[in-house]
Amino acid sequence: MAELVADEVLLREGLRLGVGVDDPVVRGRIADRMRGHLAAASPAEVTADEARDEAAKQAARMPVRIRLALAFVSKERARAAGDADALARALATAPDAPAPYGGDRVPIDAVEWWREEDLARAAGPSVARAAAFGPIGGWSAPIASAWGFFLVRPLERRDASPSEAMESAIATVRARKLADSVARAVGRVSNDYDVTVHSPPGEPAFDRKSIVELAGNRARAPGVD
Repeated sequence: MAELVADEVLLREGLRLGVGVDDPVVRGRIADRMRGHLAAASPAEVTADEARDEAAKQAARMPVRIRLALAFVSKERARAAGDADALARALATAPDAPAPYGGDRVPIDAVEWWREEDLARAAGPSVARAAAFGPIGGWSAPIASAWGFFLVRPLERRDASPSEAMESAIATVRARKLADSVARAVGRVSNDYDVTVHSPPGEPAFDRKSIVELAGNRARAPGVD
């Protein structure tokens, strides 16, 4: 409790003294929190017509879902590359062997159906490409990653279901509406400030409208607090 009280006192004193106003991490964190507050204040309701229109636009590019098996060899092993090659040879002779496959624990969450983009974020783009385009039922060669070596076996691929397509469309429309709302709010508030930008020689002059455009783009990004 004493530590919590001390933190609160130091926080209030820091705000009073302006501590951190020149720290880019602190400034960026506060700006992102403001984006979050602006987004939370906007209901961004999506109508059925808006969702249907967006779903129709996305129909041709909805991501395929992939069900796959993964084997993994940690880079912490003394002979990680050699062990991964040995595991690949073993799996090539027994592709239907049940898990576990003789490697290490796979360092990503167990998800039944992956989207390529989600798998790329979790394990790397090379793993995602092997899952998306590798032969069904066959194991890939070892794929190097930040954690070690993945071996990928695509089991099944399917198109998004109508409910998944609609869910994606609603999320897209909602994100667009929130981004537009945040951009409008930033545009209104920015008129209360004098903005001076010193551009390097040869660079185009700064346009105040860029503030609004950038605010909208940042609001569409995932992970905003």
